[in-house]
Amino acid sequence: MTHKAVTVANAIIEAGRNRVQDLSHMKLQKLLFFAQGWHLAFFNEPLIEESFEAWRFGPVVPDLYHAFKHCKDQPVNTSTAPVGVADERMHEVIDEVYRVYGDFSAMELSDLTHQEGTPWNEVYAVGGETIPNTLIKGYFLSLGQQ
Repeated sequence: MTHKAVTVANAIIEAGRNRVQDLSHMKLQKLLFFAQGWHLAFFNEPLIEESFEAWRFGPVVPDLYHAFKHCKDQPVNTSTAPVGVADERMHEVIDEVYRVYGDFSAMELSDLTHQEGTPWNEVYAVGGETIPNTLIKGYFLSLGQQ
């Protein structure tokens, strides 16, 4: 099942309430990117409808950026709408993303997305904008084989 990015972001915010104290807007974007990547790799379908773009500090969903930009670098602790989605796979992926990446800072997550060979790096290096889901999926599939 594919969702609006803000719906998944709200689920990430709710799931992180008792897990992280430093859920900044930037960290939210990166956790969403990892959730998208692992969902593509595990279930062969995107988690969110929107595309990520290769921005300076990593992958960003522009609509989500505009929904939360008022938070700047302060913790994001309120969602923009009720989660209300009973998607077990989405919640499983979010839980796993928090388990693996939750303790990383926003900048550490950004650094992970900037490594050579990452989807962000492949697109940003050639001045591209949209990061294709096929590129994201392939990258996360390769991580799963390591």
